[in-house]
Amino acid sequence: MGVGKANDSLFFAIRPDAEAASRIVSCRDGLRAKHTLKGNPIGVDRLHLTLHHLGSFACIPKEIVGKASAAALSIHAKPFDIVFDRAKSFPRKVGNRPFVLTGTPAPELKEFHKNLGDALVGAGLRVDRHSLTPHVTLLYDEHQVSEEPIAPIRWTAREFVLLYSIYGKGRHELLGRWQNRADER
Repeated sequence: MGVGKANDSLFFAIRPDAEAASRIVSCRDGLRAKHTLKGNPIGVDRLHLTLHHLGSFACIPKEIVGKASAAALSIHAKPFDIVFDRAKSFPRKVGNRPFVLTGTPAPELKEFHKNLGDALVGAGLRVDRHSLTPHVTLLYDEHQVSEEPIAPIRWTAREFVLLYSIYGKGRHELLGRWQNRADER
C-alpha cells in the first residue's frame, strides 16, 4: 500500500448481520426515494456502527493495530441488541450531509463502548471520550432531512471488528474480529 495523505481511517465498529443489513438497505432505498435524495448509497459491505475512531492515516499503522488488537482481546461482554428506530440527516454547514439511521443506545451498548474505550486508553492509545451517538450512515446528500420514525431495525451484536477504511475507494479492510462472549474474566 502506497504512502499518501492521511485520509484513511482506522476504527472499531459493529456490523449488522445479514438479515439486518438487508432491512437497512430496504429502508435506505425507501427513504432515498421518499426524500428524493441523490447521494450514492453506502454499500451493504460498508454498513456499520462506529464505536471508536483511532485516527486518520496514509497507510495501515501496524503498531496501533497491534495495541488495538490487544485491547480488544481484553473485552468480555455478552451479546447485546442494537436497535435503530429513526432516520435523519446529521447537520453540516456545507457539503454532503450524512443521512443515517439512529436510535437510543441501550445500556449494554453504552457499557461496551466505555469498556472498549478504557481498554484502548490502557493500551496507550488516544481515544475521543465523547458520548456515543449510535448510527449507521446510509448515504451522503446535500439535502437536510428532519428526524422521522422508522420501523425498528434490530440485530444482536455478537462480534465487533477493527476496520481500515480506504479513502475514496469505497471499501473497508477487515483487520480483526472479536466475539462478544458471555464468559467471565
